[in-house]
Amino acid sequence: MITELGLDCGDICQKLIIPISENMNCEDLYNEISEKSPKMLEDTLLGLVNNTIKPVPQNKDGVSIAGKLKKEECKIDFTKSAQDIHNLVRGIYKSPSAFFVYNNKIIKVLETSVSFEHGEIGKIIDASKSGVIIACGRDSILIKKVKPEGKGEMTAYDWYNGIKNKVQR
Repeated sequence: MITELGLDCGDICQKLIIPISENMNCEDLYNEISEKSPKMLEDTLLGLVNNTIKPVPQNKDGVSIAGKLKKEECKIDFTKSAQDIHNLVRGIYKSPSAFFVYNNKIIKVLETSVSFEHGEIGKIIDASKSGVIIACGRDSILIKKVKPEGKGEMTAYDWYNGIKNKVQR
């Protein structure tokens, strides 16, 4: 777009639609944009110089400005749908990361998928090598990868086995 004073207010020169798959996270999207941007920028500049691109004004309807993300917005609310939680995890992957608190420790959630088991909201329904399933307001969330406070990334199943062993001792 054409650079102007203001936030996202310049005329649009070109658009590139990037399909976002069900498991694409913000880092994957960033990498794809980074890969495609140099060519698009070159094509745009050449198009402007050669007068083959005609910038069009942005639609001002429905414009909103997102404020800085607050920590409480990153905390997983298991009363929400599994799809909402899955999207939160993908949208803030690794930085700042979606999280929940277990035994007063922050557990960052790095990889999930939607599951369809039912149970008491916020409780672990099942655990296997595929991950840990927690009941949500609608459906359930399969947590595949986590980063517990003070530890490195691990599978959710390894984390679950660690907490299970502590409880049994």
